[in-house]
Amino acid sequence: MNSPRRIDVHQHIVPPVWAKVLGDLGLDSGGWAIPAWSVADAIAMMDEQGIATGVLSVTAPGVHLTGTTSNSPNLSLIHI
Repeated sequence: MNSPRRIDVHQHIVPPVWAKVLGDLGLDSGGWAIPAWSVADAIAMMDEQGIATGVLSVTAPGVHLTGTTSNSPNLSLIHI
């Protein structure tokens, strides 16, 4: 059987709105440049690696960006 069967339990997403918020706040992705990301590229990587399912989370620094909850309502409902 050659169908994808792997589950990636640590896969990061960087939706455009997320990348913009990080950039606007002068933040990076945990000391790394904010990576380019797209749904199509993520699916292509999964296909190449034989991954059927990915468990997604946003990159560092997570959703606690400024020590306040001012961004939480906007960022908690990111749709990709």
